[in-house]
Amino acid sequence: MGGVSRLLSFGSLFSLLMILSRISQCDAQNISEFYYRYDGAHIYGGRPYPGTFHNYIDCMRACHNMSSCLATDWDGIIRSCWFHDAETACGVLMPRPSSISLGKKTACVGDQPLQFYYRYNGYHIKGGEQYLGTFDSSVSCTRLCDGIPSCLATDWNQNSKTCWLHTSLTGCGELMPKQNCISFMKESACPNRNTTADSVLILH
Repeated sequence: MGGVSRLLSFGSLFSLLMILSRISQCDAQNISEFYYRYDGAHIYGGRPYPGTFHNYIDCMRACHNMSSCLATDWDGIIRSCWFHDAETACGVLMPRPSSISLGKKTACVGDQPLQFYYRYNGYHIKGGEQYLGTFDSSVSCTRLCDGIPSCLATDWNQNSKTCWLHTSLTGCGELMPKQNCISFMKESACPNRNTTADSVLILH
């Protein structure tokens, strides 16, 4: 009887685990419907959430339970989870093979689709048109370029908080060293551009 009882107990436990597994899978599928998923990318900035996250689903669940979390990045190598609030959630996506970026579909309503950029720290392109206003981050500058089809590149000055837009007239011009500046160029803008030096391809 003891053996039979133990077999029944093991059988019941196995059935319970299978049910919980199905519930967990359904829960993940339901939550996933609220997110855009970008494999091999992450959003620049954000803050690390304490703990170890063995898969992107745990990271997504944690974000889903925080009203201030609008997007999250999971790194599969170091098992880390990064949270993004309104300040960084709609920023530029940057390629990172080990990451999965998940953004709530309601986070950036009305925004243009995110695009890949080459980023050049410490450079700017000569010329361009200064856009009116103050830009507290490079993200706000690139997002502006995202929404303008004729914009091929943009420069952001972190000291003056200014944003400069470049069309086909200047977008593929020579990169000039300049302190406190970051130049961003759309991936498809200049096919012949040398991207090997001082450049990072980002989806930021």
